[in-house]
Amino acid sequence: MEDKSMKKSFSGLGWRFLIGTLIIYAVQIAVVGVVGMVKPGWLDNTTINLILAVLPLYLIGMPVLIALVKQMPGEAPVKKSITPGQFVVALIMCYALMYCGNLVGTLITTVVGALKGSEVDNALMAYATESNMIVTFLYMVICAPILEEYIFRKLIVDRTLKYGQGVAIVLSGLMFGLFHGNLNQFAYAMLLGMFLAFLYVKTGNLKITIGLHMCI
Repeated sequence: MEDKSMKKSFSGLGWRFLIGTLIIYAVQIAVVGVVGMVKPGWLDNTTINLILAVLPLYLIGMPVLIALVKQMPGEAPVKKSITPGQFVVALIMCYALMYCGNLVGTLITTVVGALKGSEVDNALMAYATESNMIVTFLYMVICAPILEEYIFRKLIVDRTLKYGQGVAIVLSGLMFGLFHGNLNQFAYAMLLGMFLAFLYVKTGNLKITIGLHMCI
């Protein structure tokens, strides 16, 4: 009976994330398409491209995804606090996981690039280095950590923790990695996502994972 309940819960969660992700991509493509017809020159500007990707994501796509997933019942872990020293240790561990994951991601993209005869594009790097600093800061340091931690830690973990801590942690990290939608980020996003999910499971405190995500 529990297996059926687990299967139903995971299927429901998976379908909701799939639908939400498709809506996100559809809205982004539609916005870029309209702008391309009206103001095609704007698409040559990295900052405007970043804004066109982010605004539909945060104003339409993610709210829809959140609304879909919140239809499922969930229960948060018991809330606990950590010391400043523990936060610093956790931050160091985050950087270590990011570094190792980045090495794996670089190896994967190098192999893929060699097989297809050209480099694998890293759009995030272009956005981070070529876009307006204020826009990049608002997106990468403020908006992304808050919404992504809410969606991939709280929403997922709260709805899967009853099936085991390991299951909730791995699923949170895997879906976080897949959501980034590119090979460059998948490995380190998945490792980081699993570690942040582990911290959320143990503390029930989303502020901790948001703070670490902002620092990263």
